[in-house]
Amino acid sequence: MAAITCDGIGKHHGKMRAKGFARRFMDRYVDAQMKKARLRVNAYLQPLNDEALGKLGYTPAEIQAIRASDASVGLMI
Repeated sequence: MAAITCDGIGKHHGKMRAKGFARRFMDRYVDAQMKKARLRVNAYLQPLNDEALGKLGYTPAEIQAIRASDASVGLMI
């Protein structure tokens, strides 16, 4: 059980503290930006041939994953 203390003016401190609005907003914003970045990178990588991807340091398994992803879905530039 987590200990919760009160500093006398209503502010609770402890492990059971919930995320605030600003934190949730930033988490969602970062997630959305990461998704957009993944889509743009995949859109760039998909037309490259396997040799070029290999030169960039991608393993055969990673190249297969790039080929399997559909970078055009949801991409808005």
